[in-house]
Amino acid sequence: MKRLVGFLSGAICLIAVAGAATAGPNEGGTLIVHGDPSVVYTTDIDSYCGFAPLPAGCESAVTNYPFFDKFVWWVKAAFPEGASPRLSGVVFGVEYDDSQIFLLGWGPCGDFELADGSWPGPGSGTAVTFQNPQTSQLVDLYWFAGYDYYGNGVSFDLAPNPSQGAKFADDSVPSILDDIAGLGSLGFASNPGTLPCPAAGAREGACCFEDGSCQVLTADDCGLAGGTYQGDDTVCDPNPCPQPPTTGACCFEDGSCTVTTATECAGDYQGDDTLCDPNPCPQPPATGACCFELGDCEILTLDDCSLAGGEYQGDDTVCDPNPCPQPPVFGACCFTDGSCEVTTMADCQGDYQGDDTVCDPNPCPQPPTTGACCSDTGSCSIRSEQECLDAGSEYLGDGEPCSPDPCLKPGACCFDEVCEFMSPYDCEDMNGAFQGEETSCDPNPCVPASGACCFPEGTCEFLNEVDCDAAMGDYQGDGTVCDPNPCPQPPVGACCFEDGSCTVVKQADCQGDYQGDDTVCDPNPCPQPPATGACCFEDGSCQVLTADECNAAGGSYQADDLPCDPNPCPVVPTRERSWGEIKNTYRR
Repeated sequence: MKRLVGFLSGAICLIAVAGAATAGPNEGGTLIVHGDPSVVYTTDIDSYCGFAPLPAGCESAVTNYPFFDKFVWWVKAAFPEGASPRLSGVVFGVEYDDSQIFLLGWGPCGDFELADGSWPGPGSGTAVTFQNPQTSQLVDLYWFAGYDYYGNGVSFDLAPNPSQGAKFADDSVPSILDDIAGLGSLGFASNPGTLPCPAAGAREGACCFEDGSCQVLTADDCGLAGGTYQGDDTVCDPNPCPQPPTTGACCFEDGSCTVTTATECAGDYQGDDTLCDPNPCPQPPATGACCFELGDCEILTLDDCSLAGGEYQGDDTVCDPNPCPQPPVFGACCFTDGSCEVTTMADCQGDYQGDDTVCDPNPCPQPPTTGACCSDTGSCSIRSEQECLDAGSEYLGDGEPCSPDPCLKPGACCFDEVCEFMSPYDCEDMNGAFQGEETSCDPNPCVPASGACCFPEGTCEFLNEVDCDAAMGDYQGDGTVCDPNPCPQPPVGACCFEDGSCTVVKQADCQGDYQGDDTVCDPNPCPQPPATGACCFEDGSCQVLTADECNAAGGSYQADDLPCDPNPCPVVPTRERSWGEIKNTYRR
């Protein structure tokens, strides 16, 4: 695992650490592309790694696919026969025309991938690593699935990673990096593709060229390139090559300049290390096209043209094509739209049919009627109606342009609460509800979103927007929640009761006298009822009354808050009398 982490860190800056000239165990390896038409792509399979072994070796790889069907192809590392590779990582890139080749799926065959943000788009790159070194002659690195839409003979090319190049790394610490010796391609239709199977056993070394430059090549490649091989495993840093003699700018009478040595300069040598850009050489008098009355042209200086009675066209103008006015000759001029106009050859902005040709009858080829044709992917091309229909696309009408783009792009299509990604035309044909161009099924737009719904009394319910509106609520937005309660609460205030008590409630809940929003019960704002107490009567009875009520009843008010139990009233004294005394009282 430490080795894997080390390589991943190094994969980000392979170029920076690739200074070692020692060849590694992966030297001479190439990247090839192999497509197997018998392997049909399906989204039910997560990875196609290992689906296409090549028991007959690199040379048996298939590099061309002539059909329009979806299929799978693989990127494989191929090593020379007899080599002992120890492959722990690789960096590479891809190049293709994404308006012709459409990718449906892809994936690495290693244990970890570190890809560009635009991967696997054209001109992007990736890095793939293995936790355990791969030692086979053919190693699956990556798989792709897709198709060629138009069959125009395009290719899917392997290329250097745009920032890291094309490198193999072994399992050393630090890793030894080897340049990938060849990059293959997969051709479609008439394109055969390329298959760079590795050469066996070739050693490399420094190769010196006449200009003093140095490249690390095999002895055979060095000889073919016209270089001098310095020996196996020799390096170019430091440069072992003899440097050419010092050169400088050499000026000639015609004002031209070439960089050469002082001894080889047949003109005026400007000094060592001088350059021809910018040109240091004195320039001869300028020449240009000189036109005469009969339309003929000569290259002359301005003075010579004036002396010859011509009209000078300007410095550096040329006579081929002839810029001089010609005696007018007319003929038919054909345009791309099939129209015809009789004009001079010089004024014809189309295809001149020849002197003295006519437009009646019209000699111009008529273009086929075409218009904008929209594919299921939303791309637009100019085609005839039949060509468009044969491709299963939507023809928008004769003469309709592709700019601005009139084609609707695929998007989410709802079938009740089921969402499928398809073209708007297919969605309409299947009676679906199209959600808009380039809309997505993740998250599912076919299931109504829900959120918090607030009511005037400050309560909250989790509803979708339609149900919230129907309930006269205020929808707070998709994904909002009721806990904590987001709803504005109605104001509260002090509520007074007859007994002088006070409570803080909403106005609607006040069963007494509401004192106003934001009023409080501390201090108590409520009017207090008059005090009561014991009221005594002559017969010694007692009632709890206010002082005024007691006086009005002829009683004697005892004190505020004095109860009648126990009875505080004085008992009226009585005296026992005989029946005779009572009768005597009434006789009087």
